[in-house]
Amino acid sequence: MKKKGFSKPSDIVENKTFGLMFKNSGKFRGRSFFLLIKNWKKIIGKDLSQKIHINSLQNDILYIAVPDSSWMHNLMFMKDDIKKKVNEFDNNIKDIRFIVDKKSLIKWEEFPKLSLDDIKIEKEKLQKLEIILENIPDKALREKLKELYIKKEKFQNYTLQTGLNICKKCNSVYNDKKCPYCKE
Repeated sequence: MKKKGFSKPSDIVENKTFGLMFKNSGKFRGRSFFLLIKNWKKIIGKDLSQKIHINSLQNDILYIAVPDSSWMHNLMFMKDDIKKKVNEFDNNIKDIRFIVDKKSLIKWEEFPKLSLDDIKIEKEKLQKLEIILENIPDKALREKLKELYIKKEKFQNYTLQTGLNICKKCNSVYNDKKCPYCKE
């Protein structure tokens, strides 16, 4: 059975090295993560935003950190309303899960605004990218893949500059010493 369209860049790129760069990019939803953080007060309300925070976004599941189990219990009754408001900003969120995590209660509004224009990429990575792309005959495809790769690299650099971490195994964005999902 023939697929309709392409599911990801790695499916359409004959150059395997370049395809591998994008293999896990579907899991990395950092832009959505920061969009939700930016609009958290609108989603949850000013008062609640002081107590509960977005912890991570992995595989379309939004993890919200709460101070203790009583908060978790009470928020379970609000889960559908919260999900409805979250879906106004990202309608790919399948589920919301609450986790007790006192350490992750940071002030997200203290992070700088997302602007990838000022983020730099190492020359070596750009040179390597050019070598990989030169074997793709379709100029439009080559430019689009270059644009996607540059955005991905800039966002990862931005994430690291803000003090967050990106798990090397699952590409989750998190703010602790170990990935809360892979434990690595």
